[in-house]
Amino acid sequence: EIAAILEEAGVCTVQEFKVACQEYKTSDLPKSMSFLNDIPIELVHYRFEGYLFPDTYRFYKDESKDCATLAIDKMLRNLDTKLTEEMRKRAQEMNRSIHEILTMASIIELEASGHPAEMPNVAAVFYNRLAWTDQPNLLGSSPTMYYPNEKNPDKRYDTNVTPGLPPGPLCAPSLNAIKAALYPTENFKYTYFVTDSDMKFYYNTSLEDHNATIKALKAQ
Repeated sequence: EIAAILEEAGVCTVQEFKVACQEYKTSDLPKSMSFLNDIPIELVHYRFEGYLFPDTYRFYKDESKDCATLAIDKMLRNLDTKLTEEMRKRAQEMNRSIHEILTMASIIELEASGHPAEMPNVAAVFYNRLAWTDQPNLLGSSPTMYYPNEKNPDKRYDTNVTPGLPPGPLCAPSLNAIKAALYPTENFKYTYFVTDSDMKFYYNTSLEDHNATIKALKAQ
């Protein structure tokens, strides 16, 4: 989607963007961006999925193929500035890498986009599921079933069948989602949630209560 937007704007072609993502060199970047070296390139579908910070940008456009690299560089550096020292220390305190935080944030974004107040609660639900010891640590996020696309989904990303976090982010998470992944609601014991047609969130602590909520919502 990012590549298509850049092509439509005349910055670069989709192919140039894809090649630039593969060939982008991190060796000359500042130390603050060393987290890019932790991306498991051999496991993820798109190298910088989740790292190209969603924002409004101004780019130059000309016939140079460097335009794709410059666009990628600008978005990556924007993420670097958004990740404050406090946020990085918080990730360390949680014993989580930036890659894991962005992966969790991307799922939060898929589930609660446009509802920042609910994001810390959603994050808490998913972390509670990761802490399960009496059953598989399935996050159970419906949107993850369709990554990278509905016609060819990757089961490694499907948190309904594969325990734990997926190999990497599934979208470009907002700053609110990243903060929620770092600061989930404290003492939030719920392990299930569902939304109604108005995107009101309902939380439960048991599958039985969760299914009852879904049944009641469907009846309405």
